[in-house]
Amino acid sequence: MENVVLIYQHFYYYRLDKIKENIFHKFIKMFNPTTLIILSIGLVFGMCLAGVVAHLDPDEEAGIQEALESYFLRGQSL
Repeated sequence: MENVVLIYQHFYYYRLDKIKENIFHKFIKMFNPTTLIILSIGLVFGMCLAGVVAHLDPDEEAGIQEALESYFLRGQSL
C-alpha cells in the first residue's frame, strides 16, 4: 500500500512540475522580442492618437466620440 501511495505522489508532483513548467514557458513565449516590439508600436500609436484627439476642437472631438461609440456598439452586436 505504501508503494501505491509513493507512486501516486511521484506522478502527482511530476505532473505538477510539468504544469508549472508549461505555464512558465508560455509566459516567456508571450513576451518574446517580436511581441514586445508590436506592443511598443501600439503604445506609441495610441499615445499619438490620444494627443491628436486632445488637441481637436470640442465639436470635432464629440464627432469622433460618437463615431467610436457607434463602431464599438456595431462590433458588439455581431
